[in-house]
Amino acid sequence: MVLFFQIILEKTLFNEYIIGLQKIFLLQDTLWNKSEALENLVKMLKQQNTCENLEPGPAALLFEALFTCQHQDKMHFLAVEALALMVRCVRPEVLDQCLGRLSLGICKIGAPSGVSLALLIMKKSPPKRLLSEVMERCFGHKTREGALQLLMASARLLPRNDLEIQKMTEFAAATLRDRRRRVRHAALETLATLAQLTSNAEVLDTVERVTKSLPDHQYVLRVMRTRLSRRQLPTVELDGTVRYSTPRDQTELEWLSGINNTDTQSVSSSASSSNNSVNYWRHNSRHEEDEPIMETTLSSVKVCKFIRLVQSHGRGSKSDTSASCE
Repeated sequence: MVLFFQIILEKTLFNEYIIGLQKIFLLQDTLWNKSEALENLVKMLKQQNTCENLEPGPAALLFEALFTCQHQDKMHFLAVEALALMVRCVRPEVLDQCLGRLSLGICKIGAPSGVSLALLIMKKSPPKRLLSEVMERCFGHKTREGALQLLMASARLLPRNDLEIQKMTEFAAATLRDRRRRVRHAALETLATLAQLTSNAEVLDTVERVTKSLPDHQYVLRVMRTRLSRRQLPTVELDGTVRYSTPRDQTELEWLSGINNTDTQSVSSSASSSNNSVNYWRHNSRHEEDEPIMETTLSSVKVCKFIRLVQSHGRGSKSDTSASCE
């Protein structure tokens, strides 16, 4: 891993970049060696003209390697520090050519590290360019919540002229029926934030157009109206921290919990399996057939208990009368 970083930073041939890439991904090095390599990389990046000499190909490989290291707990902070140094020091034209890989890595990380890196990138590159990459590439299962957090932070912190509000609204509306609670919550918060930049009517029109083919279309609109009526916005800090607002209405709480009051399909995503009922035990036909048998069994048990109670009461009364006669 140390050799890989040195190869990239010394600008050797492309074949050597591939060899270095194989070393970092295929060789199972010890955690101590990887941490030492990251520390050496951070020292090298802090030297003058180190990042300025990087070409787009090696820079993209180095970004990808650092995003891989970032997912390991004990190397997280070192990897984030190295990523921030590269974003600050690399040439703008090189950064623009790496936006595709950067957008995927940032959305996989999510808040706060991913959002803070995105804010650094948007200081050197036009925000619309990064946001376009995010909306084109990051609708996948692992990147969806991070993409929504980035759109939310951009809508809260950046000027309106730097945003493509219509595309952002369509992206967030398409994630409203994700099977994960946190993604649905992030979608509602993003749409509420965008409504502050346009209007509630425009956001509702976009949500209605995007979700009109869904079986619970009217229920989605009711949830969206309920969220927009609550005048609270998510909190976004400059360090990338994102805090969602707390829902209070029953409709919104049921939607986030995955409870659908309609008789239509439950909340799910395009990647999830198609389940036609919210409550298996309530809607499964096999259990509905067993319900009469269960009711008959319960009624027979109640009758037996009642007979025993009458018999015991009769015995008690007889003993009382015999005692009084004596």
